[in-house]
Amino acid sequence: MKFKGLTIFALLALSCSTQRVADGNYHLSIYSTNDLHGRFFDSLYTSKGVQNASLSRVVGYVNRVRDTAAIKPIFIDAGDHLQGDNATFYFNFIDTTGKHLFSRIAEYSGYDAIVVGNHDIETGHKVYDKIKSEMKVPYLAANAINLKTGQPWFKPYTVIKRGKIKIAVLGMTNPNISNWLSNDLWSGIEFKEIIEPSRYWIERIKKEEKPHIILLVTHTGIGDGSPSSPENASKYAASTLPDINAVFAAHDHQTYYQLVKNSNREIPLIESGSRAQALSKINLSVQFLKGKIVKIESSGENVSMANEPGSKEFNSKFQNDFNKVKLFTNKEIGELKTDLSSRNTYFGTSNYLNLIHKVQLSATGAQISFAAPLTFDLNIKRGKINYQDLLSIYPFENQLYVMNLTGEEIKGYLEYSYSTWVKTMKNESDDMLNIRKRGDSGRYSFASPTYNFDSAFGIEYTVDLRKEIGDRVHIVSMSDGSAFDLNKTYKVAITSYRASGGGDLLEKGSGLDKGERDNRIVAKYPEIRELIYDYISSGKSLNIEDENWKFIPEDFLNNAKKREYPLIFPLLTH
Repeated sequence: MKFKGLTIFALLALSCSTQRVADGNYHLSIYSTNDLHGRFFDSLYTSKGVQNASLSRVVGYVNRVRDTAAIKPIFIDAGDHLQGDNATFYFNFIDTTGKHLFSRIAEYSGYDAIVVGNHDIETGHKVYDKIKSEMKVPYLAANAINLKTGQPWFKPYTVIKRGKIKIAVLGMTNPNISNWLSNDLWSGIEFKEIIEPSRYWIERIKKEEKPHIILLVTHTGIGDGSPSSPENASKYAASTLPDINAVFAAHDHQTYYQLVKNSNREIPLIESGSRAQALSKINLSVQFLKGKIVKIESSGENVSMANEPGSKEFNSKFQNDFNKVKLFTNKEIGELKTDLSSRNTYFGTSNYLNLIHKVQLSATGAQISFAAPLTFDLNIKRGKINYQDLLSIYPFENQLYVMNLTGEEIKGYLEYSYSTWVKTMKNESDDMLNIRKRGDSGRYSFASPTYNFDSAFGIEYTVDLRKEIGDRVHIVSMSDGSAFDLNKTYKVAITSYRASGGGDLLEKGSGLDKGERDNRIVAKYPEIRELIYDYISSGKSLNIEDENWKFIPEDFLNNAKKREYPLIFPLLTH
């Protein structure tokens, strides 16, 4: 869908460049990707089919524009490119001797600037520091501060020239990284909220660079325009910061365009979803008179890549890399003894989560495990599985931690988890799941991210759908039949994301602030995907068909499931 708007700026002071631009109108386009999550290649790894979206398609489109545009367009990325696909995993952790695939792809694709996302930091210093040092494209994050020097760890901004027009690109990463990721992944860095660093760097850019245009590219979500959510601060930045001409957002995977009121002007704010399904485009028509900008008109749209062909030149250039990843992806790692599906996870126990729980307990010797469905709709049949299946089972690079939690904190944790997931039902006809309709599509999705829907293993418990929040979870016993004690301390297997504060379950559920969370960590283990790999490839047999918790009463559950399962999984049966 295409959106257009008009933005007018009167005699902006920042337009006084040292090199005077000839009077006239200039038409400049800025294209942006965000949240690629490794979706580089046009072809699939496990079949002869093609992806429904890819960077290859984007590059083909942008190259056609480059061939015809009077002024070469600017091409940027707003972060989260190093995680989420076997291509990134392979070149992050398996084939690490040469120049990283993303560095080569970014340079070949002609990116002018790339911003660091939180999932890029999740790969660890060895990966993103390597990219920073070898990639010729500027790697930006002005609010990621080196604690030793007080200066940004990455480049804060870059200046791009199109003729005599100077365009500054200021990059900001997500400030919540330290609340989500293990400290060893970002040691030596402090992540600041984006508004004050943006103010500082805008003033410095104006003074030292004297650009005509300033673009803010931030790996934060859109948000509601208030300062209350630093994780999703793009709309607030667009409405608040002086002298910026456009804001490119990311992180929350929205497809979005809006003109945001900022003082006596309007700022275009745009985001293109995720995984190259669309390409953000901002057009700026800039009028110069006597070396100054007297008017800017803007229009924007998110261009769908659904019908775009992949770039033959891109595909050929990186064919050898694709072949390496494909070979790795199809490597057989073991055999599943039973089907795995996440669909029943939202209505009770599932083999899928039981596998993760049991691996976590087996690896750590902990008494209790917390885990959530990291793939919303997973379906893997029993039998031989490969590395692609493993990525589907566990798509994130979370480490496994063990924390000391009291019985009361465990109960509070679960109460908060289920409060984001299910509603209180007064009768059988009431809604059970906390879901909402997605626009006019007729489809439904959960109001909260499903990767925060933790359940527990190692204890026997029920969740009463009739009870209010705080009184739903009844823990009957430990799974071995021994008593569960609210005052006793237990060793709990938990992800590094959750232990660092991700999802707020430990803070809002267990009542633990950051300092206390850090004090409770007693052991750290490798990435959970690696532990699952080790377990399956060892040939060990896991009995994963246990039912250690359930929703009650059953008639409430069964009736709600009949109504709501088809809403979240349309055209499917169960």
